[in-house]
Amino acid sequence: DVLDWVAAQRSAGVPLTLLGTDEDGDVELADHDLTGPTLVLTGNETSGLSAGWREACDVMVSIPMLGSASSLNAASATTVVLYEAVRQRRAR
Repeated sequence: DVLDWVAAQRSAGVPLTLLGTDEDGDVELADHDLTGPTLVLTGNETSGLSAGWREACDVMVSIPMLGSASSLNAASATTVVLYEAVRQRRAR
């Protein structure tokens, strides 16, 4: 249902980006433009996003971490992504 909605949005001209989070993402979160319409996909703490959702994503981002932790829990990761989106949108 979600991917059908995404297809409908894109058909209507909405430049919607599907953004996935992963500790090994291709782009650091702050380096990705979050000022446009974005659907955030966050996997669970154990195995992350499923292969199907990963394939559906336009971009996979990572949240830089220091110390021994390699990732955040799902709620915290999503909060960081939403904060960064607001930060970028305010700067425009």
